[in-house]
Amino acid sequence: MRSHRISRLAAVWALATAAACSPKAAPETSPVPSAPSPSAGGGARTITLEALEASLAPLKPATVVFDIDDTALYTGLAFLFAQGYLEERDAGRFRDDRRFWTLINDSLDARFSKPKRIAQALIAFHQARGDTIVFVTSRFPSEPASDRTSRLLQRLFGFPAPPTVLFTAQAPKTEAIRSVHPAVSYGDSDGDIADTHEADPAIRAIRIIRSPASYNERPFQPGKYGEEILANSAD
Repeated sequence: MRSHRISRLAAVWALATAAACSPKAAPETSPVPSAPSPSAGGGARTITLEALEASLAPLKPATVVFDIDDTALYTGLAFLFAQGYLEERDAGRFRDDRRFWTLINDSLDARFSKPKRIAQALIAFHQARGDTIVFVTSRFPSEPASDRTSRLLQRLFGFPAPPTVLFTAQAPKTEAIRSVHPAVSYGDSDGDIADTHEADPAIRAIRIIRSPASYNERPFQPGKYGEEILANSAD
């Protein structure tokens, strides 16, 4: 168990470090072989970053939603570190422990989490358009409450002020997404896409590919809900 965790830590750290040090040019447009194949039904299709930007260019500035973990940031190392720190005392129920989330939000993210290259490109594009960017995460908020997650995102993505971060505490994101009336919503999980569609079918849901070194081992199926899949968005 411990050796498996060490291997995962090494893999996540290597991938996140490589991504953070790589040039910040727009991603290539070749497929990501490590990601699950898109669902054959539902009208799902892959879209390049260039095509996505061109499709949004004529629209007026709007609100845009981003998930955090595996969409905006590589956070696997922070999660694995927190899990290892708390798992013995919590008997495997670390996700129910508010200390787990506070440790990640207030300390480990700043030490270990890295921005995904695709998120850097997307956020820069939406900032240039004048869009309002809101982050919606299923994490629990810190206890006591803090703004460290918002300030970290401000620093990593160059926001002029700390962006709004909505925490849903492991509940569905539907109401949080609906409350900000976004035109576009980006997420990596099936839940991100399903909650976006439930919030408002008119919201454009864009699937970000989860990194193969992600901490999150829950099954996910790009294209399951007929959403657009952003090419080369794993890094």
